[in-house]
Order: sequence, then structure tokens, then C-alpha cells
Amino acid sequence: TTTAGGMDIRVVGNAGGEDLDIKTIGAATEMRLKSESTTADAIKINASAGGIDIDGVNSTINITNTTNGAGDDIAITTVNASNSSIILTSAGNGTDAIALQAAAGTIDIDGGGLDILAGVVSIDGTASSNLTADASNAVLTVAAVGGGASQKLVLNSAGTGAEVVLIATTGAAGGITVNASG
Repeated sequence: TTTAGGMDIRVVGNAGGEDLDIKTIGAATEMRLKSESTTADAIKINASAGGIDIDGVNSTINITNTTNGAGDDIAITTVNASNSSIILTSAGNGTDAIALQAAAGTIDIDGGGLDILAGVVSIDGTASSNLTADASNAVLTVAAVGGGASQKLVLNSAGTGAEVVLIATTGAAGGITVNASG
């Protein structure tokens, strides 16, 4: 305990096993790191050269931020332009093995490209929605390419109005081409 000033705990070593171990013993004994500082790095974990490993066994891991302002974000970031990745992997076999949820706001995915490869892909919107390629001379392809006698590309509408399926060009000029190869 210190009443003023700081405290440093240092282990100097350069060989395997020369570690600093902080351990609790007992099934109900918990370890807590707590800071009452109001600075941006009130608790800071920094590995200057190696990695950081956080493991839980037969339990849950929660990272929670109780927010009170627009900038109170949780950021997971890689820096430097190298072949680095942020990888979310789950061995779960439920329908929510990886879940991205926004209770009230939206989910925004930005990148140079988006590649989704899955056995089944279902994109469902509960309100009016769109799929748009908005760059000049961009091509948006919707295709079923595996082949076979039972393969189909299906456009369905349960609407009851005069334009329940609408195929239209919106530019000043342009046509619609429909080709059948067989």
C-alpha cells in the first residue's frame, strides 16, 4: 500500500521461467484490478514486443464499457500497413456462433472489399432495403453459377400493387437485355 506516489513491481530476467506470476488459489478467490483514475489509460496492459494472451476455461469472458457519451467506444485495432488481421473465430455450433448485435443503432462494415463465403447466406431486412454498387461504371452481379438442372435464380415478391416486380433503368439512356442460352 502506498499513500502517495507510485509503485513499480519489476522482474529482471532473460531466461525461460523468469516470470512474474500473480495467482489466486481457491475456487471462490477472485483477482481484481481496479483503478479510480479518470485518465484514458486508467488501466493499461502493454506488451512492448511480445503478445497478450487472455484465456477462460469453461466460463464466459465479458468486456463491458458503461458509456455516457458519444465517444465512449470500444476499439480493437491493428496498426501499421502489414499483412495483419483481426480474426474472430468460434468453434460453437449454434445459430449464433458469432453474433454482431446493435441494440438500437446500425452495424457499419467498411473496407476495400467484402468477401462472404458460407454454405448458406441469408440477408433479411425488416424494412425497405437495397443492394447497390454506387461507383461509376460499377457492375453489380447477382448470379447462380454452379449449374445443374435444378439451379435457379429466383426473384419473388409478395406485393399486390401494379409494380410488385420492377426492373427499370434510371439513367438518361440505357437498355435492358435478357438473354437465354438454351
